[in-house]
Amino acid sequence: MGRFFETLKGLKIAGTGGATSSQRKNAGDPIFLDSASKRDLEELTLVQTAYGLQHANRGGNPFGSRSTVATVSVSDSLTTILQPEKEQVYEVVAVAMTNATGGTLTGNLVLSDGTTPLQIVTGSVSAGASATIYGPTDGAPIPITSGLYLQGLNTGSMTVTVAYHEVFLE
Repeated sequence: MGRFFETLKGLKIAGTGGATSSQRKNAGDPIFLDSASKRDLEELTLVQTAYGLQHANRGGNPFGSRSTVATVSVSDSLTTILQPEKEQVYEVVAVAMTNATGGTLTGNLVLSDGTTPLQIVTGSVSAGASATIYGPTDGAPIPITSGLYLQGLNTGSMTVTVAYHEVFLE
């Protein structure tokens, strides 16, 4: 048994008792890219391939049973709309905003790493109306992770509805 298997001994590929991405990374840290590490590199490849097959749908397609439409209230302060946990990856396919106030409001979608917000979409919504401000005709789905996630900022209080697929599980 090589160093990689020895370090992860007793852990599973997924679920309770599964090796975390940090544990897999740390197990690979002492492995050098040379012929003396051939056995360790083979073990690393085997485990990483099994992990990828267990957690990602083949071809990068979304998991059909893990598609969701979620609703969040967003006000005039930056609010997290959707943020996966751990190593999950979501693809946002559509975002709609509903304005229940008396005047037209502007809604902004923002990608953020927790420090720097980056505005990606802006849309206006009339009083008492709903509008899709991002959808399939606007571009490819937006991938988000725990480190780069979706936030919203409006000129007033609106309800944000987001449709997304889970494409990588933790």
